[in-house]
Amino acid sequence: MHHKFLLIDNRILITGSFNWSRQAIVGNNENLVVTTHPKLVPLYQSEFEKLWSVFDPKQRKSVDVEL
Repeated sequence: MHHKFLLIDNRILITGSFNWSRQAIVGNNENLVVTTHPKLVPLYQSEFEKLWSVFDPKQRKSVDVEL
């Protein structure tokens, strides 16, 4: 799965396979969803916080991380 998401001010969610590049705009077949849906944004915010804590280089003691 090749998936990214962006959260803006805990209220706007941008998600999909879209790569932030010129090629994605002019040549690739990408998808992108922008929403402020009150049930979706908090789910992605929670996922971001989980990922941030797991992959924060200051907190990692080894390269083996169990998700």
